[in-house]
Amino acid sequence: MKIRFFPLILLALALPLVSCGKDGGDIRLGETSVIVTAKADGKGAGTLVKDGNRWTITSLADWEEFDCDGNFSDNCLAFLRQMLEGESDFLEFKTLKISDYKLVRDEEEYGLPCLYFEFTVTESGIDALPVGHHTAILTDTVDCFLLLTDKAEKEPEFAFTDNPYADAVCDWIDRSLKWELPAYGKAGIADAAAYLIERCGKDGVLLYDDFVSLAAKVFGITVTKKSTAELLDVKDGKLCITAAETPNRLCNYVVTNVAEADGKAEVTVQFFADCNSFFKSHEVVYSLGKDGELYGCTVKAASPYRPYGLIG
Repeated sequence: MKIRFFPLILLALALPLVSCGKDGGDIRLGETSVIVTAKADGKGAGTLVKDGNRWTITSLADWEEFDCDGNFSDNCLAFLRQMLEGESDFLEFKTLKISDYKLVRDEEEYGLPCLYFEFTVTESGIDALPVGHHTAILTDTVDCFLLLTDKAEKEPEFAFTDNPYADAVCDWIDRSLKWELPAYGKAGIADAAAYLIERCGKDGVLLYDDFVSLAAKVFGITVTKKSTAELLDVKDGKLCITAAETPNRLCNYVVTNVAEADGKAEVTVQFFADCNSFFKSHEVVYSLGKDGELYGCTVKAASPYRPYGLIG
């Protein structure tokens, strides 16, 4: 199972922790002082505990003061509300009952915008969040990634990593950022260019004549200079095709099966609807030819949730 980042760039910059004590009782880095506070407007639950760099709450009602410096994103708070209060479009979150929890921030400990998170699940319809007490780290970077630290880490299984058919499907998803594979003869020029340049090009370009022949063979489409006008370039005196810049995006899926017969294959992919693989999206079967032809795909199991980060 993979969370895929395209391009493979992840910027995670921690915002500095600033002093924001109440009633003149500023807490500064390096000091150790325990203060329990309640918000003056009465909206807080009064669970905030400050001990030097280490701040703790046991109620989201105290989040505003807990995150008074804006160290965490709105997305982080939204994710916590999904888990703790069921405020989510994912219906399964509404089955999750958490009896108690504790959120701890400690800049000195991890240096990134993430939280120590302890919680007790009493009811759950989410396999990845079973009944019981859990400890976790919630990382707030490009998205909110929850790592349960009370569970033994398992090495991910990539049974089809070196399979050429699986690689072809992964390259399509990764470069086009679409889960759907068009029917043979129906691919768009830009997506075909991104895919073929990734697999057959060099330094982000592909010779025009090579692209013409490969587009016909792999996608069954006819290429003309008019249809590729926006992608044409000249490198070392030769006419080439360049790919449009791939936007920053995440997607989450795993290849679960490759069935090969007579040089052809069907590749099964399970998509997830979120970055933490809590919720399944579509299960899709891709059809490929023996010479790399991408024939299309069918939805084996539909989901009300779209694949995370992908279009189509």
